[in-house]
Order: sequence, then C-alpha cells, then structure tokens
Amino acid sequence: MEKNHSPLAALVFCAAAGGANVALYMAFHLLGIPLFMDTLFTVAATFLFGPLHGCLAGVFTALVYQTISAPQDFLYVLCSASGVGVAWFFQRHYHLLEKDGEHGAFHLVSILLTLSLYTCILMSVSGGFIAWLIPILWPETLLHTTPVSYFKLGMFLNRYPVLLAEIISRFPVNIPDRLLSVYGAYGLALLLRKSRFFVS
Repeated sequence: MEKNHSPLAALVFCAAAGGANVALYMAFHLLGIPLFMDTLFTVAATFLFGPLHGCLAGVFTALVYQTISAPQDFLYVLCSASGVGVAWFFQRHYHLLEKDGEHGAFHLVSILLTLSLYTCILMSVSGGFIAWLIPILWPETLLHTTPVSYFKLGMFLNRYPVLLAEIISRFPVNIPDRLLSVYGAYGLALLLRKSRFFVS
C-alpha cells in the first residue's frame, strides 16, 4: 500500500471510528436487529492505513464501549484484533484498493466474500472464547443481552457445553454481520481513498 495518507487524518479517523462503531452497534440494537456491526470502521481503517491503525481503531472502540458495558468487555478488543489481522492479510495478498481493476468485479466480490467468511469463523471462535472466559475470571460479572443471547439460550437449554454454545451461537449473527461489515468497510475505504482526506 502506498504511504500517501496524512498521519493526522489517520489518527483522527481511528478516533472517530471508535465512536462510529459503537453508534452503529447501538443503532442496530435500538432497531431490534440482532447484529454487532461494531467493526465496520475498524476494518475500513485497516484497509486504508494498515494493521496498527486498525488495532488502534479497535482500542478506541473498546474504550468508547466501556461507557455502556462492563470493564471486562475490553477483552473483546482481542476479537477485533483478530479480524484486523485477517483483513490486513487479504489487503496485502490481493492488493485491495490498489489493483482492484485487475481483479474484475466478480473476482473482487469473491475475495471480499472469502474475507467475510474467514473473519466470521475467527471472530466467532475468539469472541466465544472470550465470552466463556470472562465469567471464569470475574464471577461477579453481570449478564447482559447481546445479539447472540437468544441463540445461546437455546443451546444452553439443550445442554450444550458452555464454550461450544458461546462459539456456535455467534455464527448465525456473524455471517450477515461480517458480510455487511466487510463490504461496507471496503466501500467506505474506497470512497476515502479517492478523496482529499487520504492525501497528505
């Protein structure tokens, strides 16, 4: 990726991404749509500026999210970081935003679809593991409703092991969540890449 972005613009974008991710999460929650949608701007930061800025956007998101959640939920920044790693690998391997014209529309769509599926798997496993770990490390943690609560409750009632339930219950949510986040992040990054915002 060409390093022609403004460092200040990158930092501002990462800080704004934290608030934007949480605002998007809250909007879907208020609309009753069971999706997380809290990493779209993190993935966009990764596409535009690289993995360090993607992780920084994830940290800002976790810090903003602390205002409406338990302190232990900061651990989910590790889940966000796993998504950043996969997005950065795809960006580097396929030169996304740089050589998109060489891919063709169908190939580009298939690349982003594959990225969505990989992040779905990785973030479902990492997020499920963190959700399983938090009550063990902090038994006093209060339970709260999340987009996966209804799926998870059904699995608990059917006596699935807790860790397995935490992981599997995330897939029905993360499949559409990752598709919307990855394609949305790519579209946003493409717009900003062509704008004056990105040029130093």
